[in-house]
Amino acid sequence: DNSMKFNTNGAIRVTIDSSGNLDVTGSVNVGNDLNITGPSPIIKLTDNDTADEYTLIQNLGGATFIDGRNGTGNGAIIFRGQGGGVADEYARFIANGNFGIGTSSPDDLLNLEGAGTQRITIKDTTSTKQTKISNTPTGSAIVATSTNSSGNTLQFWTQSGATTSEAMRIDSSGNVGIGTDSPTSPLHIKTGADGNI
Repeated sequence: DNSMKFNTNGAIRVTIDSSGNLDVTGSVNVGNDLNITGPSPIIKLTDNDTADEYTLIQNLGGATFIDGRNGTGNGAIIFRGQGGGVADEYARFIANGNFGIGTSSPDDLLNLEGAGTQRITIKDTTSTKQTKISNTPTGSAIVATSTNSSGNTLQFWTQSGATTSEAMRIDSSGNVGIGTDSPTSPLHIKTGADGNI
């Protein structure tokens, strides 16, 4: 069949077919289907039509690089789902470093797009606290939720050097506290020692 086969222990491990396709079907080294060893191993994929276009997977100095680029500098790294078509694209990095989820043309460092309600959730699984940044058809919202005794509060903190301190919070009743973590009215501003705000 014009193919080349490599066998170990009575089983086919690697096949190169008549078109030059390489199929690794067995374990080559320590349970891995494909293992490349060297000072800085590289897997390189080149498009024959545009010889300067390539993708690299490289291990260098303990770091892993996934590199999608070409000679014109407009390469992208694209993540696709099971379908593999354009409509199945989930996310991509474009040449300027912007990352888009749900969009192939992110305008900002991080772009999330989709129909209907979209959310970013930050969750602490040990305390069940979570914060959601939501975009809905009727507007946008930042929501903080918690199931512990401290209640649901949205806090704003500032940092100076290594010191962080709470500057403002909105509690579960909707009261806003500036300079206090226990607001008792819709707007509670703590005065300084001199009586000034």
